[in-house]
Amino acid sequence: MGYSRAFSLSILLVGSLVLSACGSSNSSTPSDSGTGSGLTCPKGGSPVATTSVTVADFSFTPECIVVSAGSTVTWTNTGVPVHSVTSDTGAPLTFDSGPLGSAGVFHWIFDSPGTVNYHCTAHESLGMVGTVMVQ
Repeated sequence: MGYSRAFSLSILLVGSLVLSACGSSNSSTPSDSGTGSGLTCPKGGSPVATTSVTVADFSFTPECIVVSAGSTVTWTNTGVPVHSVTSDTGAPLTFDSGPLGSAGVFHWIFDSPGTVNYHCTAHESLGMVGTVMVQ
């Protein structure tokens, strides 16, 4: 009986060590929980870990995202008005989708870490702005 009790305790100990090891991570990529931990968007809040942005209703949704370097971000206009996805003046890189009509799609690869702010040229005055944080 003493042997079986010691064996059971050792199994429990090994099992708990294995489970605790599963909970740790040394990854520096965006988390799968939907937010980039430790990062703050220009308007406050945490960025969303995604590579897809919806363009509609005079906004980018989500407005602030975090991606890993080398990721391709896709913007899709699901609304009726024509919009653009245009990097801000002074941004670390320059891109411009040109006019995106309904169902229009624009892709951009973000190779280097940093923060890139962008806007819709026709609707920036309405607050149609966004941010990509690249880790």
